[in-house]
Amino acid sequence: MAAGYEVHVNFSPVILYEDWEADWRALFAEIDATLSDAAKAQLKCEIIMLTHNADLHAVNLGWHPKAEDLLWRPDIQEAKVSEGGGTNLRYRAGWKGRWLVRFKALLAETMPYCTVRYAF
Repeated sequence: MAAGYEVHVNFSPVILYEDWEADWRALFAEIDATLSDAAKAQLKCEIIMLTHNADLHAVNLGWHPKAEDLLWRPDIQEAKVSEGGGTNLRYRAGWKGRWLVRFKALLAETMPYCTVRYAF
């Protein structure tokens, strides 16, 4: 801010797992405690829920196999063809909307001044 730049936060990827809400609430509290009043007055954010794909899943299994337990969740994800023609996994449409609403509510509890530019 001192250099004239806008303060912006990118919350991505939002990964769903047991107790995800408590972890995000703690992060929001840390951000809130760190920002100046001037930064809070103009803060904006974007929220992007996790999208994953089979190719990256295969790579990650070699690098970080335990992480894939959180990222590769066909039980709560569905296939989606991207604009570029690739097949990805995203959180199931009906549930994704509910979780996104919940994420925004958690954000508003701690950082009501943070304007959401876009979320998907």
